[in-house]
Amino acid sequence: MIGIRYVVPLTFAVIALLVIVYFSYRQTIAAYPMGGGSYTVAKENRGEGAGLFAGAALMINYLLNVAVGISAGIGALVSAVPSLEPPIVLVPVDRFNAATEKALQFALTLSPDVQAVHVTCDSDEGEPPWKWAENPPPETPAPKLVTLPSPFRLVVHPIVDYVLKVERENPERTVAVVIASMVELHWYHYFLHNQRGQMLTALLLGGGGRINIINVPWHLKA
Repeated sequence: MIGIRYVVPLTFAVIALLVIVYFSYRQTIAAYPMGGGSYTVAKENRGEGAGLFAGAALMINYLLNVAVGISAGIGALVSAVPSLEPPIVLVPVDRFNAATEKALQFALTLSPDVQAVHVTCDSDEGEPPWKWAENPPPETPAPKLVTLPSPFRLVVHPIVDYVLKVERENPERTVAVVIASMVELHWYHYFLHNQRGQMLTALLLGGGGRINIINVPWHLKA
């Protein structure tokens, strides 16, 4: 309601600006009956530098017009076809390490709607907050942190249930699950690590058709 009182003054200001432009164009047409743009008029009256400045201003104006038109068109298209909207990206995270950071940074390139899903157990009480939540990397937006309680130390099943819940609550959008995967140097090294990523992938493959699984590899060195 506050902006309504400015409607009348702004209307008169716009009208005054249009009147000035009208008389300016009349003078330009009278002086250049064969045609002449801003570059020609400025160059002949103010020199070559002024002409170049006017030409550069016109180019910037054209580019901004195209950019605004494309942005508005994409917004209208996404509104008409919701399936074109960026996906909801879920990133299961445990400890903060290089693999987790790489997966999160990749997820942020897919969509602005990124959720870091962290499962907590009873034994995690009193643990310090997750590092990314309070100290994200420079110039990197922090994703939304979703904490799932798991009193029985189950990790994979709470994440699967949450992914399916997000899919049900957003019937018009795609859900992408980005999983950080360790790539060992030798095959027998895999027996030394848990296989939660593989288990999560296998269980999500039986989910809905709008769930996409993306594995982000992290190569371990010997």
